[in-house]
Amino acid sequence: MSRKVATLVYERRVGSSARKAVLAYFADCADDYGRGIWASKKTIADETELGRSTVIRVVNEFVAEGILIMSGHRPCRNGATVNYDMNLDAIRNLPSINASPNPSQSGTSSDRDPSRSGTQPVPERDLMGSQSGTQTVLEPSLNQDDDDSVREPDHFRGKILEAMGLAPEARTALGNPADMAEARRWLELPHLTEELVCEQIRAVMARKGDGPPHSLAYFTPEMQRASAALEARKAPLAPAPRRRPSGGEAVPMAASSGKVDLDALAGLWVPALTEGRPVPPSAISPRLARHMLDKGLVTAGDLRRAGVTA
Repeated sequence: MSRKVATLVYERRVGSSARKAVLAYFADCADDYGRGIWASKKTIADETELGRSTVIRVVNEFVAEGILIMSGHRPCRNGATVNYDMNLDAIRNLPSINASPNPSQSGTSSDRDPSRSGTQPVPERDLMGSQSGTQTVLEPSLNQDDDDSVREPDHFRGKILEAMGLAPEARTALGNPADMAEARRWLELPHLTEELVCEQIRAVMARKGDGPPHSLAYFTPEMQRASAALEARKAPLAPAPRRRPSGGEAVPMAASSGKVDLDALAGLWVPALTEGRPVPPSAISPRLARHMLDKGLVTAGDLRRAGVTA
């Protein structure tokens, strides 16, 4: 617990009693710099006596407002729990409790305008309860598999996770509704398809080398560069036999057909495979592996040594 951070939180108006309770809980778990916080949404709901959906809504609001920052993931029994850091500068900028309250920024959950946070209103728990000691909490189903992720109705999320080297059914905060909204915006860029998006993600992950990012927005600049490059070329690229990706460079792709230039991609990885250098398995899709085998560019032994299956 950080008394310093807790004092800062209690000296600020955050908008509602539910928001104050959640932020105070985070302060109770943080170090003096507001870092190193992890707890499942169920645990937070149990200890603050708020509804679980209320906790999820409040945390999402704080992330959108920049008060909380998603800083990583920690394995847990049900998959992974998100690590958070508190943005102390953003909290300091909130109104002081000694200042006159602004109706647009403060108030209880019942008088707070939900449209300001961009989320739908969620019924709060009846803290008084019934005299029998039981309570009935009516909350909308969030269709959640764990604390931090929502199942998507299509397979695009699974393809993206697989391109990042994760299992398509992995329980992770990556691919949450905000992430998937960003990913679908990529498909509105000229020439980009789901297949091209996944190939770009594989190339970025191969260069990154330190695990998945905290958000799919990490890939957005690369998608924009790839789209712009394809728009400028307007013609299929010639294979680049021994070319390797460099920082900030998009992987060569065929523009006119809207499909991946497998010869160019093969040129990026064949030297490393044949020379026995480390190659991230997630960088080479089964389709690309089969293409290299069919062309005689690599052997099955080269692929097995790198942990790639065709």
